[in-house]
Amino acid sequence: MNLLTIADYISTFPLSFYFTTIYIIISDLKNIEQQTEYPILLLGLIISSLIVKFFKSIDIKKDFIYRPKQASYCDYLSKNKNSKIMGFPSGHMSSTALFATFMILLKFYKKYQKPNNSLQEQKKNNQTLIEEFIKNDYLHIIINLLLIILVGWARYYKYCHTSLQIIVGTILGIILGIIFFIMFQKIDQKINNNQKQ
Repeated sequence: MNLLTIADYISTFPLSFYFTTIYIIISDLKNIEQQTEYPILLLGLIISSLIVKFFKSIDIKKDFIYRPKQASYCDYLSKNKNSKIMGFPSGHMSSTALFATFMILLKFYKKYQKPNNSLQEQKKNNQTLIEEFIKNDYLHIIINLLLIILVGWARYYKYCHTSLQIIVGTILGIILGIIFFIMFQKIDQKINNNQKQ
């Protein structure tokens, strides 16, 4: 197995995020009100794809928006070898960074900030909680950051995106991951408040 084949497999990671999230939602429909994070994550992934598609539909005739000249077979289910296709920003990176950011924040929230956590946890300040999270859950953080790095490497190695396209896609994903996590957090807190009343 050569590096190009490995890069091909890694490039399918973002697609697996969609399927995994859909599977989790469908498999636990009875408890959907207690599992709002997954529908919101799926919504975030879909909106991320739509935003990327919108940016790629704007043809401003600048070189930085096109895929590298060597690009071939860069999209899912695509036989398109034409490098004169928009690649700005990277949709793979946007989805991956959104997923990884959301999962890191979700783990932190469920472990340290969720309203039904103990009073002792809630009394700690955020700095202490973040340090504790990094110390105790470094493996979770590393795995999610590794996802971003691996998908970025795969897209660059396959000549599907330039460094700029990868960086902008990653930044877009991180921003959207934070936005959709905050949306989930507000909904979750509202549900918890309603259950207490």
